[in-house]
Amino acid sequence: GKALGSEFRVSPKGATGTEADPGISWAWTGTSEFLVVWIDRRKPARGFDVYGRRLSAAGTLLGGSFRISNAGGGHNEFGPALAWSSATDEYLVVWEDERRSGTRGTDIYGRRVLDGGGPVGGDFRISGRNAITDDADPGIAYSRTSSEYLVVWSDARSYATRAEDIYGRRLDPSGTPAGNDFRVSGPNAIGAESDPRPAFLYDAAGFLVVWPDDRDADNRSFDVWGRRVTD
Repeated sequence: GKALGSEFRVSPKGATGTEADPGISWAWTGTSEFLVVWIDRRKPARGFDVYGRRLSAAGTLLGGSFRISNAGGGHNEFGPALAWSSATDEYLVVWEDERRSGTRGTDIYGRRVLDGGGPVGGDFRISGRNAITDDADPGIAYSRTSSEYLVVWSDARSYATRAEDIYGRRLDPSGTPAGNDFRVSGPNAIGAESDPRPAFLYDAAGFLVVWPDDRDADNRSFDVWGRRVTD
């Protein structure tokens, strides 16, 4: 392939703070548009927030940017990721959140965003009550078979014996958890696993989750491992 047209700025001109960690998803029915998300420090007293902006299929900016996360209090949010639901014509945006870092470490939070509009409802915690250490590096995919999201992340709850593991949780299109969180990386993954990425398996149903893994670090440094997850 080749690049089309000129590059253009997505974050607004008035955003004088740092913008970073972009993510993007496509709504292929209804409005047929993109939603781009990123972390934004335009209000330093709030720390980094997650912002979003809509773009047409041709890359035309649609309206202004809008804040998605709502931690406040100078707490930071990092690493947003998103997926679009064909069942509700909405996105679910997820991120790493510091609002309770003093007692729980970082958590994974999420918020629904309307296709063609802004956030709907409040933000909510996705990582479970037993995840009381840092949860980070969220990834998300949507199953058109079960109409559910799978959110995955790097989880340090067993750090003393296993380093970080990959955990996941299924959610229905409204963001309601469908069961508890569960470990995705297997019992032999006793090194650090991070930055997981899930994808929906269109032909076989379910998901495939992949991640960098250093269980064999003495010989090979990091390898890429994966595991299927049912939907």
